[in-house]
Amino acid sequence: MGQGDKCRYPILPIGQKTRSRRRDTNSMDGRPTTVTVKMGGTLTTNEQVVRDFCSAWLRRDLDEILSYVTDDMIYHNIPVPVVEGRENVAQVFKTFLDLMHHLDLEITNLMVDGDKVFTERIDRMTAAGGHTDLPVGGYFELRDGKIAVMHEYFNLATFEDQVGFKITA
Repeated sequence: MGQGDKCRYPILPIGQKTRSRRRDTNSMDGRPTTVTVKMGGTLTTNEQVVRDFCSAWLRRDLDEILSYVTDDMIYHNIPVPVVEGRENVAQVFKTFLDLMHHLDLEITNLMVDGDKVFTERIDRMTAAGGHTDLPVGGYFELRDGKIAVMHEYFNLATFEDQVGFKITA
């Protein structure tokens, strides 16, 4: 699919298992002229947790953001050192919220395999020094409905150049 194309497999609200679509046919051999096609599926709980976590950043509520993570969370922005434990992750997230005037994590693709969720995102961030629309790959492992592991893959130089500050020493 090219950029801007619509996904032909819609994401449906939780609990809605299928969507019916009617398609007319011009059958001359006695077949019905309307066919019902079943499409779609349901959001998994893990997918919903990740979507809710990403959307919470727009509201800039640290308590809400942290409500989606485990006490022993492992957070790794791949270009920088690993952060372990909810309290340490909270400090990183708070610093990020303090530095950014605007944050919006737009999920462009999402894949789920059991307790693992992978997102392709455009993280739109504005700080005093600049703005970036940063492509990010996000890997999440969930445990008991919360994010236990989060890895983010992005171009650090692009982030630092466009936003105007360094997150590395």
